[in-house]
Amino acid sequence: MTQNMKHFRLQTFKAAGSDAESDSEDETEENSPAAIKRRHKRELKRAKRENRENTSALLELRDLEDELSTLSKLFETQESVIRTMKTIYTGRELKDITSNGQFYLEEALEYLDEYRQQAKDMLKRVDTVRKDVRWCSRCAPIPHWRAKWLIS
Repeated sequence: MTQNMKHFRLQTFKAAGSDAESDSEDETEENSPAAIKRRHKRELKRAKRENRENTSALLELRDLEDELSTLSKLFETQESVIRTMKTIYTGRELKDITSNGQFYLEEALEYLDEYRQQAKDMLKRVDTVRKDVRWCSRCAPIPHWRAKWLIS
């Protein structure tokens, strides 16, 4: 499936150069049935390419969201483990022996808090970008049922 996804995403980049040629032809074409048919085919190709680009962007955003969610869960798990360690280290029997380790555990909790906040901010940005991609003003919106399928 990964190879198919890479092939699908690369199609967008291969087709990007073909637009420059077709735009210059639009101005010189007449309104004959054959010219209208050619123009319609080009517009259909362009619409398909834009749809593929939007779909690819939504898939990448979904991947980013999944990875950030995984990191957030990892940070929560690490925080609970470090808090448990800190509770054990500050216990009556180990308090004097583990004074240096307690400092490092506090520092680790601070880092985890910072990382969790960064992941949360990035998730908000992914959501904002996803909304912008779905309702881009220069292209037709992706149907609601399809967008839900791509994101969920």
